[in-house]
Amino acid sequence: MSDPTTYTFRPIDEAPAEPAMVLADASPAYWEGDAASLALPGRHPVPVSPAVKAYVIAEKKAALTMGETVSAHLREFLPALRTAAAPHQAVLREIAADLAGMQAAPNLPPGEAAGFQGLAKGRAHQTRTELTTAIAATTKAYAVWLATQESEALADLDALPSRTPTAADIEWAGGLMQSLVLMPPDTAAPIARRFLVTEPLAVAGQPVVRKVALRRAAALLPVVVALTQSNVNGFGKSAAIAALLREADVVQRDRDFYHAHRRLDLARRASWRLATVARTFAEHDGDPDAPGAVWLRSPLMQDLDRAAA
Repeated sequence: MSDPTTYTFRPIDEAPAEPAMVLADASPAYWEGDAASLALPGRHPVPVSPAVKAYVIAEKKAALTMGETVSAHLREFLPALRTAAAPHQAVLREIAADLAGMQAAPNLPPGEAAGFQGLAKGRAHQTRTELTTAIAATTKAYAVWLATQESEALADLDALPSRTPTAADIEWAGGLMQSLVLMPPDTAAPIARRFLVTEPLAVAGQPVVRKVALRRAAALLPVVVALTQSNVNGFGKSAAIAALLREADVVQRDRDFYHAHRRLDLARRASWRLATVARTFAEHDGDPDAPGAVWLRSPLMQDLDRAAA
């Protein structure tokens, strides 16, 4: 990475032409660069240079390779429910068999039959209560685990380089601001772009250096925002500065940002599904073929079952 204390000025006629803007998806969702998916709900299309678009695509792909434990753990949820329910299901089958045997028995006195049925119903009720309790305990363990995953993902987001500039980074940005306030926006924009966009893109594949560049960019970005909001030297009316700020915000979203958001999204989306599946599972004694057990057969639930994954 280049020395932040120096900058080589070029005459205006040697300044590179601004590239045509293209749209990139700055949302946490995975994106491979296709324009059609930008219209989907939750997407965040932002006009950026082709280099920044390529950066977004590459960082989102890199986030997928970083691995996460949420998906693998969730595939064990339905098997865990089956294991918890199995002893109670066996008792319910035994009760059903006893009732069937009683009904098939010849010449059984009515009073004795009624008493047997009452005992069987009481035993079945108690067994279903125990089954529901076992399912609730299993679900709670997964819910606690998911809450931990969510907390850790939020902590990862708080620890991103874009949110943790050092005192030295802030001091450096303050020093650079003293120069930027003396320049017109057309002169200041390429200098600020070097640190906000160009250098983070150049070192994207180098983990340690990338974090240094992103921390420094995070320290400089609010400086440029403040100059723009105050309209110092016309910063607030400059199209070049406006484009720079858009791109700088997108560049701050690196692979660690997308990975943490993916983990957070998986944990949050799983929470409501676990509750729905557990309730349906208990209501139908763990029988996925029961007429009302629609959620247990839904393709949306396949990632909760290793057998279907």
